[in-house]
Amino acid sequence: MRVEFKKSIEAIDLGEYMPEMTGQVIYTWINPPMGKRIAYLVALEGAATNPTSENIELVYEKTAELLSQGAEETTWTQDEVRTLVEESSATDPQFWSWLIGRIVTAIETHRKTVKKN
Repeated sequence: MRVEFKKSIEAIDLGEYMPEMTGQVIYTWINPPMGKRIAYLVALEGAATNPTSENIELVYEKTAELLSQGAEETTWTQDEVRTLVEESSATDPQFWSWLIGRIVTAIETHRKTVKKN
């Protein structure tokens, strides 16, 4: 018998960030393969230490991949992630940092949880 590990998706309610956003949800893949997890963390580090447009676009690409593993109507493109960042930076510059932190925390929490229900 083969064991199949399916993609686990977690809802991030944006109300955690700001009560006025309660009910708006972004879905993230929380059990990506190790290589994809490491690639995301490396991309984040690269953009933080050397924020070139190429490094930033790589973060948008990797983020879109994590946000696009659930139902088709909840997926994100790289362009949509870029637009989210650009639009939120004008009114709420901490949102993008919070969202990245929340995605990474969801992945790491899932990886460290012993019992999965």
